[in-house]
Amino acid sequence: MGKWKSGDKKTQFHLEAIPLIGVENTLKLLSHFGGRNVWIPEPTAFLTFRRDIKIYKEYKSKKYSRAQLADRWGMSYLTIWRIVSHMKELEAKNKELVK
Repeated sequence: MGKWKSGDKKTQFHLEAIPLIGVENTLKLLSHFGGRNVWIPEPTAFLTFRRDIKIYKEYKSKKYSRAQLADRWGMSYLTIWRIVSHMKELEAKNKELVK
């Protein structure tokens, strides 16, 4: 292997990724995305997605109506309606997504 330059982006990625996710997961990440430009969203996008899955699961359980979910989650009825509609579309494309 060649020598790494101190500012080398490859080295920097390895130095940051390994302590965060470990060697094996870094290798998986590199194997899947290696050589491509990848945009990684802010954590808030993922947290919002997780919240939406929880809301959708509660809706699917038929335990709560959309109006009850709006009260429960402190959102408007329209926001809940949009979340449920969006999650239905995603579920139709990928059943595993909202299990």
